[in-house]
Amino acid sequence: MRHIETESTEDAATGQQLKDGISTYLYFSSLYFVTVGILYLWGYWPRFHINILEYIGLTDIVRLTAYPIASAFSAAAIGVVIGEINWKFRLQPKLEGLSDEAKDRTGRFAWPIIQYGYVAIVIALSAWDNEEKWNYLPVLLAVPLYFAAKGFGLLERLIPHESPRSAVIYLLVVLPLWSYGYGRLEADKVLQGIEYEYIERNTVEGLAAADFGTKDRPIRYLGHASDYFFLLLPDNHTVVVSRFDSAKAIFLAHYSAEKPKPYFKRILDWLTPP
Repeated sequence: MRHIETESTEDAATGQQLKDGISTYLYFSSLYFVTVGILYLWGYWPRFHINILEYIGLTDIVRLTAYPIASAFSAAAIGVVIGEINWKFRLQPKLEGLSDEAKDRTGRFAWPIIQYGYVAIVIALSAWDNEEKWNYLPVLLAVPLYFAAKGFGLLERLIPHESPRSAVIYLLVVLPLWSYGYGRLEADKVLQGIEYEYIERNTVEGLAAADFGTKDRPIRYLGHASDYFFLLLPDNHTVVVSRFDSAKAIFLAHYSAEKPKPYFKRILDWLTPP
């Protein structure tokens, strides 16, 4: 009888621990994704000198940012998974085939070069006065955070297998940095006239015909938050904040210019002989 009671008590304790663990993960997951959304908003809206948090509540953050982040980050996530598979089945077996002496000799020679090279590249990119740096900085800055999180034992109980756990940890670490950089890159596309939505017909109250611009210099649609939408006038500095009830309808058209090659690809093309 006592044996049965002991087993029941242990099962109840295990079930309670499992529930507590799930509740903890859900709490931190919610906090994490809200943080990711805020970082995206901070990357995008301050480029137009707008504090978007004045116009939205906490519940609006994930709703406004989930689609643009998920749709763009999915390709990066696939790349990380492919990279982890390539490391697991191609590169790691080759390294394991080396002798301990060869590993030690290679490590002593290569590790300082990797460390100093990493620091030099991060500093150079940080000082680079070009928004394109945000294509590369999040990936690089996530590396030490990834090793720290992995060394701390993050997700070991939840994902016991090392290979999928490594991919998940890296994605979790890089996503907040990448979200901020993606917001800045999206804002830069609008400011540089590379890709944006624009107002096709003037149906907004209080917007003069002189402000409406021309086909070559249109009013650009920046986005919306709660009951407000935001427009960038053709001077590229003036922002119009308007309520949806001030317009009968908003006619939007999409513009996308031919995107220039990234700087690194241009350098590679220049270095590669025809």
